[in-house]
Amino acid sequence: MLADINMSFFFIGGQGLKEPVNRLQNALSFNYYANTEVYDERSVVTEQRDELNQEIWESIESNTVFDGKDNIPTNDIIPTKGVTIGTIKSDELTTYPTTTATTTSGQTSFKTIMATAVEDVKNYANSITESLTQVANTYSIDGLAYFTDERNYTDGKTLGYYTDGFTGTTTDTKLFGKPKEDELQNKINNLFDEIIDDVNNDNSPLLKKIHNKNFTNADIDLYKFNIITLINEVKPNYISDYMSVMPKVVNNQLSLIETIDKISFVMTNTDGFADKARNVQQELEATDSVDKTSKNANNTYEEMENDMVTLSTDLKEFYDQIFDDNKKLVEKPFKPDYSFSIEYQDEGQYYSRFMNAMYQKNIKR
Repeated sequence: MLADINMSFFFIGGQGLKEPVNRLQNALSFNYYANTEVYDERSVVTEQRDELNQEIWESIESNTVFDGKDNIPTNDIIPTKGVTIGTIKSDELTTYPTTTATTTSGQTSFKTIMATAVEDVKNYANSITESLTQVANTYSIDGLAYFTDERNYTDGKTLGYYTDGFTGTTTDTKLFGKPKEDELQNKINNLFDEIIDDVNNDNSPLLKKIHNKNFTNADIDLYKFNIITLINEVKPNYISDYMSVMPKVVNNQLSLIETIDKISFVMTNTDGFADKARNVQQELEATDSVDKTSKNANNTYEEMENDMVTLSTDLKEFYDQIFDDNKKLVEKPFKPDYSFSIEYQDEGQYYSRFMNAMYQKNIKR
């Protein structure tokens, strides 16, 4: 059969400055309305306006004064300045005899930032203790081995991170850090894969001596199927409680790190602030106004350095209380054979890993 077919359609396009847009409009087009090219750079341009744009730009340039690098804005036109790390107690304008430049000098106190550091350390220690307690309550003591096994950002400096201008002693410290979420997830995946294999291979503690009982093979297979179904129901939400404590662990450490970073910068004998016109750097000099409770400090620089050494020591001691001391909170590190488990010595790895996975299910029942 032969057919002669004629087809016609209306071509719907957008509208430009000069002419309609010769392109079909769809969800990926941007010429919805007339003159879209004026305000949306994604639209199709129908009129080249390079010459007009050049004229406009030249007009702007010819009527605008641009300050060079030697034309620093004067004090009366500097916008509102930013905030220094220290608290400026007094300042005065001084003209040095050898120059006509006017320089601001005065006194700065760092009492507030040091108090913030003490508060941040307290919040950090409390958040870590509370988080690890929550993990232990949810997953048993064994859960701490999973959570703390692999972590980033555990080593750092409280002093000497910034070297230029630093005249003190470089001081290292340790923080709890951030658990590696991918590695934690891999451990949990392996845990559930292994306890399912234990069921299939008759190694699960729930199948102990089952073949010595009067059960048919069909009954045993159905029982195994029900166990695996229960395991698969637990697995998807198993990691959620680990993840729920992660923000508390991370956020308090970030706040502490930010404060330590500021103090470390100040220990380079430098402070400053930024504003819209420029960055202003302040050179610091220590004074002999040392607090009477401070020992072995001849000036305020040494006083602040001693305080940061104490802070660093406290952080390391807290870390040791978690991982290294005789009464450490995390008793044994994670091992793939589950020998870290409190159940391992008496019951072996099959029972240990089953209890690791199903602890939440047991305490809820």
